[in-house]
This record gives sequence, C-alpha cells and structure tokens, in this order.
Amino acid sequence: MFSTINWARIRIVCIIFGILLCPFKNLAQGKLKQDLETYFSLQSNKQWKYRFVITQMGSEVTGIMEAKTLPKRQINGKDVIPYVQVATAQTIFGQQSEQTIDFYLKDKSGIRLYASQKANDTEPKLKEKSNYILKLPLDEKTRWKHKEETTLLQENLTLDVESRIAAIDTTVTVSAGNFEHCIQVVTKGRKIKSMKMGLVNYGDAEVKFEESRWYAPKVGLVKSIRKEQSNHLLVGVGGTVMFELMSRE
Repeated sequence: MFSTINWARIRIVCIIFGILLCPFKNLAQGKLKQDLETYFSLQSNKQWKYRFVITQMGSEVTGIMEAKTLPKRQINGKDVIPYVQVATAQTIFGQQSEQTIDFYLKDKSGIRLYASQKANDTEPKLKEKSNYILKLPLDEKTRWKHKEETTLLQENLTLDVESRIAAIDTTVTVSAGNFEHCIQVVTKGRKIKSMKMGLVNYGDAEVKFEESRWYAPKVGLVKSIRKEQSNHLLVGVGGTVMFELMSRE
C-alpha cells in the first residue's frame, strides 16, 4: 500500500525535474537560438514553487516543493551552481520533508547534473558525466543515453535510459499559467531484474521508466510527469509523480 512508502526513500531528483528559472531569450523568426540557459538557468538567487502529486495503487499524496539557486561555487575545480530543493507533504505519518542540494555544470555539450548532496551526506557525491538535463543542439534529432534511478519502487534500481528532445515548440498549461514555445524532453528505459534469492527463484521482474519534462523560455521547467512500473510484487508496482509550476520569483 502507498501508506507504507518510506518518504525518505523517495528522492526528488533535480535531473527528473530540473526546476531552474531561465533568463529571457529572444525568438528569431520562430526559431529558437541555441542557448541552453534560455531554458535552464545557471544564475543564483532564483526561486520557484511547485505542486506535486505522488500516485501509487490508487492512493495520492500531494505536497509542495520549494526550490532556489545559491551563489556559484567550485567542486573539484569546476564552477557549479547549487540548487536547493525542499519537498514537503502531509502523510499518515505526519508532515514529511526531504531536502536535496544538486550542483549543475554547463559544458560544450549541454547542462548536466555534476553532483548531489542529500541531508545525511557529509559532502556532494559526483554523478556520471553522461547525466545531462539538456543537450545541444536543441532540436528534435538530439538524443543522449545516461542512467536513471527509480524512486517509487521497493528498492532504488539504476536503469539505462535514453533521453530525446521530442518537441521544440509546444504549449503547456499549469497552475502558473500558459507557457508557449516549450521544449519537451522524453526519457525512457527498462530493466530486467532477476528475483532469485538464494536457492529460490521468483522469476524475473521487468521495470519500466518513463518521464516527460517541459521547459519554457524565461521560466525553466513548468511541468514533469515521471512513471515507474514493475510486473513483480517483490520489486513493487511503482507509481507516478507529477510536478507543475505554481509561482516563481
């Protein structure tokens, strides 16, 4: 049942949601310029407020995530922008909160999650170099492979996934309003996990992962929908997490 989910295990990862406010970027003759920070800013002192809904086995938990960027710092000689996000929800166990600090880096290929630090970590943990949020060129032919970790199953599993830019000029409506000229990024992956435990073989579990994210010019991410599914009870049936923008400063 959903009520047995350990909230601390549900990591709200910024690669999922990428909630950064973006500076204004002009659109020339309907074609988007190749400036990543149009959609994913590396500026400090920005703030956003999101509403999220976690759905599992017919039950829902709703909450608020507040996010802000801090001044630039260095990790291993790399300039990164810290992004603090705090997710809070009311569950049957009372009010539960989770804080994560993610560190983003821009290179010649795109913007990627360089490191992440949870509340109980003593220092940031480096991520794989392929862990991009957005990648150049910004067109519908762009694809990249990386790894993703599940957060809605009974255990966190690492999957090989592929992201692609599915659209470059779509409109999205959320609580904060209507947003035009959005880029949509779709990520998909699957994994077969053996459920053999000692001498007992419980068969194989198929785990599927799918996520869609919509980034608007001058705003950043305005909506995301993440789905995790499994066909094996020992892994967990999975669920859905939906985020939508409520306000920004």
